[in-house]
Amino acid sequence: MRASGEREWRRALGLLRLAAQSYRSTGHRDVLPVALGLWAEAERRCGNAAGAVELAREAANLLDQGAPSLLNESAVYLALHAAYVAIGEEEAARQAVFARHAVARAAPARPRRHTVRAPIFDRAARQRAPARASEGYGLVPDAIHRVLESAS
Repeated sequence: MRASGEREWRRALGLLRLAAQSYRSTGHRDVLPVALGLWAEAERRCGNAAGAVELAREAANLLDQGAPSLLNESAVYLALHAAYVAIGEEEAARQAVFARHAVARAAPARPRRHTVRAPIFDRAARQRAPARASEGYGLVPDAIHRVLESAS
């Protein structure tokens, strides 16, 4: 999803769809939520915001219900946020960010295996995405917000 052209996005969409469907059919539940989140982001970038919301909701529901994850779960909530914004559901987008923070605070400590980083955005977008998704909602402490602002 690093590429900016529609042709590349469509190709990525097909590959991410295939991967997520394969994980689902083979029972790889520890990577399925993030695969669905990445597929959702691809759907949104290809103009299917409603489909993106559906996929990202499914992924978030799996995580919220305690599904284990070997991958960085933030991709799911960022995709859900972006999909809600794309369909004009600003309050739902806001709640997606708050839900992620609530789950992180309320979840009992789960043993974690090594996390595999999924490069879903180019480097500059990765640096901006978490702050952009939550800074307007008052979730970024002032000290961190100042560091983010000075890095821009």
